[in-house]
Amino acid sequence: MYSFNSRKDTIVFDEPLYAHYLKVTGLRHPGYNEIINFYCTNGNKIVDDLILKDYNMPISFFKLMSHFIIDLNLTFLKKVNNILLLRHPLEVISSYNNVIKNPSLRDIGLLDQFKLFNFFKNNHIPFIVIESKDILKNPGFKLKELCEALNIDYDPRMLKWDKGPKNIDGIWAKYWYTSVHNTIGFSKPKTRKIKLSSNNKLVYEEALKLYQIISKSKI
Repeated sequence: MYSFNSRKDTIVFDEPLYAHYLKVTGLRHPGYNEIINFYCTNGNKIVDDLILKDYNMPISFFKLMSHFIIDLNLTFLKKVNNILLLRHPLEVISSYNNVIKNPSLRDIGLLDQFKLFNFFKNNHIPFIVIESKDILKNPGFKLKELCEALNIDYDPRMLKWDKGPKNIDGIWAKYWYTSVHNTIGFSKPKTRKIKLSSNNKLVYEEALKLYQIISKSKI
C-alpha cells in the first residue's frame, strides 16, 4: 500500500471494507466502535461508490483483506485488476498474535484468499499472485514484474516512502501499523524462529495446505 502510495499517478485506499466486515461478523477488533461509527458499513455501497468509482487519477489502488470481502456480490471483481498478496502462514499467525491472540484460520485471511483464488480460476477472471517475501528479497525486480503484469509503468519511487503515519492510513493504524510506520522502504526478509502455541499449530497446518496451492500460481 505504501509502495503504490509513493507513485504520483495513484490514489490509494486503506481497507475500505473493514467496517463492513466488523458489522457483518460482529468481531470485536481493537477500535471496533470507532471504526463502525466512522466508516460506511454497507459493503455493496462501498463497492459501487468507492471501489468502482472513476477517479481523476490513472490508477486507483485498494488494499483489501480477503476475509473482509464477505456477503458481497463478487462480480465486481471482473471489473478490476486483482492481486493476491501471499504471505507464509507462519509469519501471518505470528503477526496476528501481536494484536489478536490465537487467530483462527478465518482471521488470518488464507481461507478466504483460497476461496477468491478458486473464484478467479472457475470464472476465468485474470489475477496475479505475488509473494511478500519475494518482494522483500528483490523489491525492484518483483515490482517491475508486478507492474508489467498490470500493464502499467514501473515507478522507482515505489521503493521508498517517508517514515511515520500516512494520511491514507485507516484509524486502525495505531493498533496494526506500528512496525511499518518505522520503515522507509522494503526491508530484507528476516530469518527468525517462530514458536507456535498448540492452537496456532492446528491453524498453521490447515493454512499451509492452502498456501502451498496458491503459491504455485505466483509470478
